Amino acid sequence: MYNSDRKERYLEYASQKYTPDYCVNIRSVFNMAENDEVVLDKDLADFSREDISNLYATHMYGDKYTYASINSRLSSYCQWCLDNSLVRD
Repeated sequence: MYNSDRKERYLEYASQKYTPDYCVNIRSVFNMAENDEVVLDKDLADFSREDISNLYATHMYGDKYTYASINSRLSSYCQWCLDNSLVRD
C-alpha cells in the first residue's frame, strides 16, 4: 500500500466505525490503486477527478454498483484525510 502508515491509521479508525467487510473492501481498493499512486507519486486522497477516472478506466469495472461502492469508500477515506489535514491541496 502506498502511504501505508496513513492507510493503516485510516483502517484502524474505520474498524471502529464500519463493518469488517467495509475494511476488507477498502483495503482491497488501496491495494488495487497502489500502482497508480506510485506512478503519480501521490496518495488517493490527492487524486484529481481525472486521476480517479483513469484509475477506473485502468481497472475496467463493468458494474455501476461497483463504481458507487468504490466511490463511497474513497469518499470516506478522503474526508478522513481532510479532517486530519493530510490532503496536499
